[in-house]
Amino acid sequence: MQPFAYFIQFIFNFINPEKICTTVTKEGHLLWATTKEPENNYRILKYFIWGILVILPFFIFWNKSIVLPIALNIFPFVGFWLGLRTDSRGSIWCNYTSYSSVVGAGALFLQQTGLYNFI
Repeated sequence: MQPFAYFIQFIFNFINPEKICTTVTKEGHLLWATTKEPENNYRILKYFIWGILVILPFFIFWNKSIVLPIALNIFPFVGFWLGLRTDSRGSIWCNYTSYSSVVGAGALFLQQTGLYNFI
């Protein structure tokens, strides 16, 4: 069933596109899709599955202090949630990585100043 869904998405976005470039939405976010996303009940669920797949390796492979993986998951989740509330769900990635960068910069500062040793 999943390969069929990917095939439909491919047809939907690339065979008969409404536009060929990224545009700016009314709220000022980037709209990456080439056509309007079809409405379905699983739309939000796929973004949460994506989020879990992004954060799961931090918990599986990190063998030091658990503080950094938790911070790298809680704060970016705020960006993820805010991205869901915009008029362009493709902006979730931008929000997620922005919040992750703030956490990463803070962790680097704490590590290099010797205030907290994450690694």
